[in-house]
Amino acid sequence: MNFATHILSILKEGKSAVLMIVVENIGSSSGKSGFKMIVDSDEKLFGTIGGGIAEFRIVSEAKKMISENVSETKLIRQVHNTASETDKSGMICSGEHTVALIQIKKDKIEFFNKILESIENNEKSIFKINKNEIYFEKYSSEIKTGFKKENPEKWEYSEIIGNRNSIYILGAGHVGLALSKTMTDLDFHVEIFDNRNDLNTFEQNEFANKKHIVDYEEIEKYIPEGDNIFVAVMTFSHQSDFLVCRKLLKKDFKYFGMLASKNKLKTIKEKLSEEGFSEAELNKIYSPIGIDIKSETPAEIAISIAAQIIEIKHRFEI
Repeated sequence: MNFATHILSILKEGKSAVLMIVVENIGSSSGKSGFKMIVDSDEKLFGTIGGGIAEFRIVSEAKKMISENVSETKLIRQVHNTASETDKSGMICSGEHTVALIQIKKDKIEFFNKILESIENNEKSIFKINKNEIYFEKYSSEIKTGFKKENPEKWEYSEIIGNRNSIYILGAGHVGLALSKTMTDLDFHVEIFDNRNDLNTFEQNEFANKKHIVDYEEIEKYIPEGDNIFVAVMTFSHQSDFLVCRKLLKKDFKYFGMLASKNKLKTIKEKLSEEGFSEAELNKIYSPIGIDIKSETPAEIAISIAAQIIEIKHRFEI
């Protein structure tokens, strides 16, 4: 459940909430820029801004804002160094982070509906917050995101929402269901596909952002290219695995994995080679899929695939 969904559920129950956002982090800090946490007027918590005593103190301040009905956004800097003369967090990891706290009330229901719509449609938008307001606008490459501060009274934080890393899961069986849940927990936009009607695991899948029953002969129409696109092939049969590989391997993805035994992979690669696919194209396939952790159950397999995807996602970001 993303932060917009959770805030909406609170507001629709007639409650208020304080949204806490790490707007800047420097050095070794458990709170990273973009981390979010919510406390509602019943003092229930959701999310994290880094944990530990630093988080406890910020949450206490958020509860105080609700009880005192403080409407102005607060900006709190925390330095994780006991030798610091100011803003000591009580932690000793040597970095620092700054957290913005803003109280959200029911007049913002439509505002968060728009954010949720953008997230669900995986559309790029800009979410902004400053001392006096919180707002949302369409994405423009000219807008600089991040934290800008001229003085305690004049600052702004903005981030891109929507257009997340996306995973397209081909095959809605038990592993597809488990992988949908795991990747949703990792904040991926998840779409799942199958060519079978009345599949119970397809119906049970409440984690995917979108679910599709399709003809795999047309699968290439549904999956875009891009360096934030991840594909996991786990269809019902080796024939349909071969078909979707033939339809998709010419496209450019960040990751293309296939659930297969070594013998099945060898057979499919031989058939693709006969159809003119190059060795470089065949080497795009991560298979057997996932990292080798001796996984057996659908949940274990999903974790192994997710771990491989995380490693590839960050490989060129270090």
